[in-house]
Amino acid sequence: MQLLDKENADVANSVKEMRVSGDFPFSVEKSGKTLLIFNNYVLVPKETYITLKDVDEDVTLKLNGKKVKREDLQKPLLAGGYEVEAIKTSAWTNITDEKLITAGDKANRELSFDLTGFVLDLSNELKGAEIIFKGEGTGIRIGDPKSVEFGPIEEADSKEIQLSAQFPWGETISSNYDKAYYTLGSGSHIYFIPDEEFANKLFLGFAEEYAQASVKKSVEPFKSATDKYKAKQVNAYQPSMFGNYSYNLIKTYFNKETKKITTDKEGNPIMQLDGIIRLNRLKTDYHREKEYVYSLSLKALYDEEKQTWSIDEANLGSFVSIPNQNEESKYVITSAEK
Repeated sequence: MQLLDKENADVANSVKEMRVSGDFPFSVEKSGKTLLIFNNYVLVPKETYITLKDVDEDVTLKLNGKKVKREDLQKPLLAGGYEVEAIKTSAWTNITDEKLITAGDKANRELSFDLTGFVLDLSNELKGAEIIFKGEGTGIRIGDPKSVEFGPIEEADSKEIQLSAQFPWGETISSNYDKAYYTLGSGSHIYFIPDEEFANKLFLGFAEEYAQASVKKSVEPFKSATDKYKAKQVNAYQPSMFGNYSYNLIKTYFNKETKKITTDKEGNPIMQLDGIIRLNRLKTDYHREKEYVYSLSLKALYDEEKQTWSIDEANLGSFVSIPNQNEESKYVITSAEK
């Protein structure tokens, strides 16, 4: 009777709030008379009946965290707050949805749940790689029909998706699925990390070949490049009235934090490498000797038959500064052989 005894101030805040609002979890109703004169009143708890809409029989239901049968929810709920949770088991995980309801404000409440889950199209990831979910193999490989619609899962569980592939390039387990990750020309949301020593060797090798080609005025030194790249470079060594630049390689700064193996839209692997190169421009009749520092970004393709990587794109960017002492930890620094 704390709700009705307004003189009693030693009550919970929730009781005080009900006194102010008048929203009690019961109603006061007449129930006959005493001595034919005085009305009798009784307190009748407010109740709410729950109706489930489009909820399959295989769905598990919980009320305030406790598993209940469907018929339990058909019984009236006394006034108060409740959490009703629906759980549907899929091939890979449980899909859940919950509703917070207040019983007593309405005689009937209809509840429906969204248990469709989240389906991912992984068909553009690395061909042949096995899909790993929550650390366990699924037996589904990229390229299989099921890789087009993997799921359903909880959307938050997309971070639990990885790929497993057997290759000699670095990690055999990929980084997690990243919905936001996407690069131009790539259909990839998942990437692998190549072996640092191997990736640096590829970066350094190309930088050395680039300098040698500038001296020889020929694409012949490009042993680590594709035919496509060499064909594009031919014009760079055509004779010029002011002569062509020739370089010696001084040092490379390979960025070990940004190396990635992604995939193109056909699911073929692409290795992305970034860094900085220091070049010494050789003296000519028109130019004095001078040092230059450039950013260098490489994109390499994998030849499955030869099992080798080849540089397909190289972007010698703008002038940059040599990394200072605080930045050097980001790089693998290699001096060129004399």
